[in-house]
Amino acid sequence: MAGDDSLIVPQEFGMNKLRACLSCSLVKTQKQFYDQGCDNCPGLMLQRDSEAIAVCTSNAFSGTYVLLRPKDSWVSKWQRTRRFRPGCYAIQIDIQLPQSEEERLVENGQRVNRIRATANAL
Repeated sequence: MAGDDSLIVPQEFGMNKLRACLSCSLVKTQKQFYDQGCDNCPGLMLQRDSEAIAVCTSNAFSGTYVLLRPKDSWVSKWQRTRRFRPGCYAIQIDIQLPQSEEERLVENGQRVNRIRATANAL
């Protein structure tokens, strides 16, 4: 997780351009994930890795919300995103992070995020 509190927003807003991180639900464009990785989940190593982006993000999400002050927001408490960066997040994601990616995160000492957006994924 990065140290600054600057707001992370998608650079384009067409639903076919947006993807949500399957670990933290941060919404960005595929290009933003490619250029910067996931600001909350550096252990996924998405930067400059199109294959990892395809596996660890999805365009199968419903709704978005914006967190301006995650530590103070009741929405971030409900969604379990209180420790994340300010930005745009998916309300619900229809799939979960693959088990192999969760295992890789744990093996590397990274935290697997348990958020409400992916809690009911099939």
